[in-house]
Amino acid sequence: MKEPEWPLMLILSGVPVLASHVNSEEQIAHLLSHVHFDEIHLGRFADPTRDPDLIELNKLVYTYAERADIDVEELVDVDFLQRLDFACGSRWGLVIELLIRALGLCRLHGQKSATVKMFSEAYAQNSRLPQGLCPFTAPGYRDMIDGGKLMEMVLDK
Repeated sequence: MKEPEWPLMLILSGVPVLASHVNSEEQIAHLLSHVHFDEIHLGRFADPTRDPDLIELNKLVYTYAERADIDVEELVDVDFLQRLDFACGSRWGLVIELLIRALGLCRLHGQKSATVKMFSEAYAQNSRLPQGLCPFTAPGYRDMIDGGKLMEMVLDK
């Protein structure tokens, strides 16, 4: 923003309708840079090793984990990445927020390796789902949890 003695960067994420409102305000619009992320689209390829969004999601997890000095080797597989995608409504920004929260919890608890428990706890902090209905732990999470309603709850804080 404009205050040189107290620099501030404002990031507005996950609310596309907000972009049109901000753009309609001339004084605000010229101060902003817009970055748009498409939704995550997993499963476009029969072979997961060729799925560009799965590859990118994997890189994202490892990059944030490396930065936090947390090992994710035992945790990350295709199933985990699919659950992460589902939990975040296929939104890159929400994935990043959840990664920061989960890896931060690992650091807070003195853990050197990420676990499903830490991701479940981080997810529960921002979710209104009852205990046991977590995409990271529920066996049939896609059948048990309506993805659309899940996003309504997450975005309607």
